[in-house]
Amino acid sequence: MSLLAALGNCGEWSQLYLLEGVGILFQQRLPVITMDEAERVVAKVMPLLHSSNAAVVTAAAKLIIMFIAQFTGKDSPLTATDRSILESNYAPRVVPPMISLLSSPLFEVRFVALRNIQLMINGIFKSYFTPHVRRFFVQFDDPVYIKLDKVDAMLKLASKDTSEAILQELMVYAAENDAELVRRAVYSIGILAVEVPEIAPRCVERLAELIDTKVNFVVQEAAVVVQTVLRQYPTNFEGVLPQLCSALDVLDEPASKAAVAWAVGEYSDKIDNAAKILSLFL
Repeated sequence: MSLLAALGNCGEWSQLYLLEGVGILFQQRLPVITMDEAERVVAKVMPLLHSSNAAVVTAAAKLIIMFIAQFTGKDSPLTATDRSILESNYAPRVVPPMISLLSSPLFEVRFVALRNIQLMINGIFKSYFTPHVRRFFVQFDDPVYIKLDKVDAMLKLASKDTSEAILQELMVYAAENDAELVRRAVYSIGILAVEVPEIAPRCVERLAELIDTKVNFVVQEAAVVVQTVLRQYPTNFEGVLPQLCSALDVLDEPASKAAVAWAVGEYSDKIDNAAKILSLFL
């Protein structure tokens, strides 16, 4: 507790080291202090979520996350009801400070915050970040490596409620000049269709539109991900096959050629001149 007493009386970087020391309490699989003691620790740490130092914010969030994990894990002494109450009391309070770091003027801070948030989304925090999905939309000044990570984060937060907004945003990125971002956006539209069945028809319509653009790298990526969609919904989206076949002259990458060859072979009874089309791949 002496470390906690020092938290409010030292500089930001000293706070960071103290948080790392206090965090040892929650690194064990089983709690080493009582629930009341743990909550007193967290109460002292909570104000640091609003520090002006991004490293302190991240360290404070990490400590609180470890506290939640330790007392809601399978070895927790709490009942299922108490675990649920604990999570709902503390998890939502970690989310806004982490999201605020995405607006930092320092790209390095944005990137580190984004990587930490993605780890949180993979755990119990997904539902707490989902209402904030628009905060993951790409900003005009984001470097490409941050843009790509934001697209990945949006995809992880996709749900029936958020999928329409995400699809619209991905279509904006698919019209950008950066080939890497465009490829990621096109691929993500297909994965969105797989992950959220309710939005799948709209996603396939957009993929068909993108194939019709005949833009080389757009068509390459769309062809590959359409194969993924057709595997997921084998009888639902045969209407996209004509667009795939009409784009054969644009394809020059092995993965996209293989995807179209698979589609033609799989749906040969639905495609005119399927044998002739397949002969083009020989």
